[in-house]
Amino acid sequence: MNEKYLEFLESNKEKLSNETIQMLEYYSYLGDFDYSECTVDDLKKLIKRANPKTVTVVTRIMVVMRKYAKFLNNIHFIETVSKLNRKDVWNYVKPDITKKFLSNKDIEEVFTAIKYDNELNNAIYYRTLIRCIYEGIYSKDLSVLKNLKSTDLKGRIVTVKEDIGHIYELEVSEQLADDIKELGYIDYWIQRNARAEYTVKIIGEDKYSCFKINRRNDGVAYYDYYYKRIHFIFKKYYGRIVSPYVIYISGMMYRIKIALEKNGFTLRESFMEQNRDSLTREIIEYEMKKSNCNMALAELKERIRGCIDNFE
Repeated sequence: MNEKYLEFLESNKEKLSNETIQMLEYYSYLGDFDYSECTVDDLKKLIKRANPKTVTVVTRIMVVMRKYAKFLNNIHFIETVSKLNRKDVWNYVKPDITKKFLSNKDIEEVFTAIKYDNELNNAIYYRTLIRCIYEGIYSKDLSVLKNLKSTDLKGRIVTVKEDIGHIYELEVSEQLADDIKELGYIDYWIQRNARAEYTVKIIGEDKYSCFKINRRNDGVAYYDYYYKRIHFIFKKYYGRIVSPYVIYISGMMYRIKIALEKNGFTLRESFMEQNRDSLTREIIEYEMKKSNCNMALAELKERIRGCIDNFE
C-alpha cells in the first residue's frame, strides 16, 4: 500500500467507524495514482478500475477520493474531484457492466429456448422451477420449493410454505398453475448416456411434491440440487449463471412495472431517489407484499438503483 495512503488511513482510524475504515482500505489502489495533474477523465478511469456494479458503489469511491484529496491538501485534486457527477460517472462505467437483473424479455427467451430444445429432457421441471421463483415462490433457503406440492394449488392460488413456519398465498399464472399440477405426479428423472436414455427415481418430502430430487448420492441437499439445475439452464440459454435471488427480484420488478404503468407511472420516475409520491409508494409496496418481499422500499430502491434499464 502507498505510504501516503497508509498515513491517510492512520489519520482516520480514531475519527471514523470500523466499517468506513474498511471501505477506505478496500479502495487503497487510489493511493497509487499521481493526482498533481489529474483530469476528470482520469478520475473516471480510476473509478472504473474498481468495476463498480451500482451507483451506490460509484458514490462510495467518490467519497473516498474526496477524503483523500482533503488529506493530501492537493488543491488541484480537490477541485477536480468536486467536478465529478456520480450519474455521469455511472453512465461512463455502465456500458462494460454485465446486466445485474433480468428483463421479462430475457426470461421469456429462456422459456422459449427450453420449449424448442428437442434434446433437453425434463423440460417441465426446469421451466416450473424457474417460473416459480420468477412469480414469487421464493425463500432464501429455497425451502418453499422443497415444500411445494401440487395439492397446495386451488385454481391459480397456491399456498406457499417456508421451513421456518411462515405460510402465504400467491396467485400464479395459468401456465405455472398447469405445470405445478402436472409436476406433482412426476417421480422420475430422464437421464442420457452415450448409448441410451434411462430414468432415475426421484423423491420428495411428499408423494405430490413438485420438486423431487435424485437421492442416489447420500447427503444431497435440496438447495444445492435446485441451484445446480438453475445454473445449468441459464448457462446454456442465457450465457451466464444467474442466482435464484436475481430471478425473484427480476420477476417482482416486472410486476411492479406493469402495476405502475396501469396507473400512468413509469418505473424509472417511480424509483427516482427524490420521488415521494404516496400513490407510487402504495403500488410498489402492495406488489412487494404480494411477492412476500419483506425488505423496506428504501432498501429495494437502493438495490436496483442504477439498474432500471435492466427491466426496460
